[in-house]
Amino acid sequence: MPVENLISPDALRKLVWHNPPVDGDLADYIRSALTEGGARPWQVNQLAELLMEPLLQREPLVSPEPEVDEAPATPADQA
Repeated sequence: MPVENLISPDALRKLVWHNPPVDGDLADYIRSALTEGGARPWQVNQLAELLMEPLLQREPLVSPEPEVDEAPATPADQA
């Protein structure tokens, strides 16, 4: 299911581009930010806990380098 079906991308973008408070309750921050972003109560309930762990990450997620298959030999390579 595309994330756009669950919550507007703008509300999620506003949440993740701001630093959560260091000394506050992260769950309250997420709920408040989503609500201010226009999320409905059922959307906030579905997403608040799911977003806690990713927001606590301090290092960016890095995808592994893709494996490169060797290109098949061409007639010019065989000459």
